[in-house]
Amino acid sequence: MDCFPPELVAHICSLACTDNGATVKSLALASKYLAQVCSPMHYQSLSIISHEDVARLGVKLSVHPEHLRRIFHIHFSLPFPDHGRLHKDIEDVIHLLLLAASSIETLTFTSPNVMATPTVISRMFRIPMPRLSELSIHGFYPLPNPKTIHMPLLERLHLSGNRNPHGFLRTVKDSFPHITHLRLSGLSMAVSFARELESHLKIYHSGGSCVSLRAAQDENTSPVLPSENYWPDSLLVPSHLPARLQYLVIQPETRQGCMVTTNNAKRDASMMETLLTCVDAHARWLKQVGKSASFNITLREGVHGSENEEKSPCFLLYEDWLNRLMGGPGCWEM
Repeated sequence: MDCFPPELVAHICSLACTDNGATVKSLALASKYLAQVCSPMHYQSLSIISHEDVARLGVKLSVHPEHLRRIFHIHFSLPFPDHGRLHKDIEDVIHLLLLAASSIETLTFTSPNVMATPTVISRMFRIPMPRLSELSIHGFYPLPNPKTIHMPLLERLHLSGNRNPHGFLRTVKDSFPHITHLRLSGLSMAVSFARELESHLKIYHSGGSCVSLRAAQDENTSPVLPSENYWPDSLLVPSHLPARLQYLVIQPETRQGCMVTTNNAKRDASMMETLLTCVDAHARWLKQVGKSASFNITLREGVHGSENEEKSPCFLLYEDWLNRLMGGPGCWEM
């Protein structure tokens, strides 16, 4: 090994260390030479699944110089905290994110704790991450605030855990202007969100013009309409959908054992009816204007990864994160 330049060995090791951090740990144990060569890569990919790991890693990274603690890919999956340590867990996560913010490129955060996730995610949205390109979240996420978010390179966003993210489409364009892939999973009884999407698509299909259907008819103009009664007879405003959007994936959550006559099932049915109307109208509009002129909408029924129902959404997002590190499509397989 000593006959090869250390730069070459380091490059080979960097190509091998594209997983969750297990490979670089094994290489570091092989010899002192490899441990020294791989030291800058030791933290480039991290998967954290316990409260103790978050606290311990935060302390360890704090004493390292910046070039030895560059984190490119990080995955958090935090279980329910012990009684009385919720505040400490939140502070530990934020502290670690602040240490990684300048270099992080992909971030996955999952937690089933609905008491912690809104606070963690809202504070996460306020941390500048200039290199972040992919973000996946499972938890009860709040709506992003465009005035406090700085993720200029973010292109892929997967949000799961908010059953009815009504209002999100009004903030996504200004919050994440360079988004190309957007996925919203776990929707349930989200009638207001489905109607919001329908409204935004109507505006988008009109070109975002501030002209009502009645005014267009008075001027003897004929906008491209997917159906005769598709447009509301009210003033339209510019669309809030991101200009670079290529793929929009909507994944409602299926309910097992719900009677059709229950209120929940009725609201789910209303949501699905509206979403299917959106997909159909957008498909017909694309057929008229050409597919290359816009983004695609995919509606996937069922819980994310429902082919493996014994796996939790948190574990499924971890698999997606790891698959993306290995060059796979992750949750973006179309």
